[in-house]
Amino acid sequence: MYRTGTKKFYQHASIESERDGYAVLLDGKAVKTPAGLPLCVESKPLAEKLAEEWIEQSETIKPNTMPMTALSCTMLDRVIPNLPAIKSNLMAFVETDMLCYRAEEPEDLTKRQFIAWQPLIDWAANTYDAPLVVTNGILPVPQPQKSIDALAGVMDNLNHGEITALSTVTPLAGSLVVGLALLAGRLDVDQAIAVIQLDEDYQNEKWGSVDEAQERQQNIRREIQSSAVFIELLNG
Repeated sequence: MYRTGTKKFYQHASIESERDGYAVLLDGKAVKTPAGLPLCVESKPLAEKLAEEWIEQSETIKPNTMPMTALSCTMLDRVIPNLPAIKSNLMAFVETDMLCYRAEEPEDLTKRQFIAWQPLIDWAANTYDAPLVVTNGILPVPQPQKSIDALAGVMDNLNHGEITALSTVTPLAGSLVVGLALLAGRLDVDQAIAVIQLDEDYQNEKWGSVDEAQERQQNIRREIQSSAVFIELLNG
């Protein structure tokens, strides 16, 4: 990737079939990731989208308009070389999963949380044989080792792109279950946003929203939308 404001130095972007996938080329030369690796992905639809992002740049390169390229570089430079550590960081969210920690009051908020969050807890239990303990309050509760092992097994079966998307969505959501539900199609982007922002939306209804909160919500939506598209293209 290049810094914001770098002058566009190429005329054409294309893809080329390689042994390990599809490489992105600028005027026939391979694009490199920040770590110096070839920007090469296994999925042809994703590679075509990467080339499209480069084609759409105008006089200067704007990396913030190239989300698929950014996620692909993250996958190649950070996720694949550090897979055990990435998975370990994700598994840490099992013990602190947002969906497991409910408000004690007021009653209307606790009802909203139950309606929106409990079906996802039930889904994880039924789909992955990973029942999780739910509590009221913020004091940590241990989760069953059987459930932790089951979710670790789920992640072992994900591909590198799925782990990349999960490593983006899970910290934003504060929930590994939400991340897995998005990957599995149990939640679409709008549903995931509603689940993630339930508490904040409730507070905004009560006390009003501020510009910073709105901007933060927009950033979260953009990141989750990009992750969903990334997975769709990667597995397409």
